[in-house]
Amino acid sequence: MHDMSHPLSFWERARLEPDRLALIGPDDQEWSAEALLRRCNAISARLQELGFGEGDAVAVAAASHADALCVALAVTQIGGYHVPISSRSTAPEIAYVLENCGAEFLFAESAVLERVWTGLSELPSCQVIRLGEGAPSQSIVSVDEFTGATGRDGPVRRRCGQIMPYTSGT
Repeated sequence: MHDMSHPLSFWERARLEPDRLALIGPDDQEWSAEALLRRCNAISARLQELGFGEGDAVAVAAASHADALCVALAVTQIGGYHVPISSRSTAPEIAYVLENCGAEFLFAESAVLERVWTGLSELPSCQVIRLGEGAPSQSIVSVDEFTGATGRDGPVRRRCGQIMPYTSGT
């Protein structure tokens, strides 16, 4: 039985209650704690394979997407900085945040990517991963392609990550 004197982390709860409903996505898809943990670990493993580590930054620009939560969990368990960007940000605002925080990866919904691609001649140097369907460019991979579709769901050594908030001043 769990000692209720301290709250369980997501990772502890997922281990203890894997079948528990953890998330209902905007598309009404239900995610069990185990499924969310598997997706989170797959993203973490792929980021680490690409050299992402403690103190590095990942930006996420998405209105409401289940994989955006998975990315946030993945980044924080590696010990990185999760940099949320409003999906309503303009292309120059997104470019500023990416340049300023030094994000190595940008996970974004297709609508955001379309706006960025048409609004900028050059995006700061980072790998772009699409959340959801569709893409403005064939060079952008989806999260499934990024993790290898089958996913790597093994355990990840967890560290304490951070959130790096930015505001547009408006």
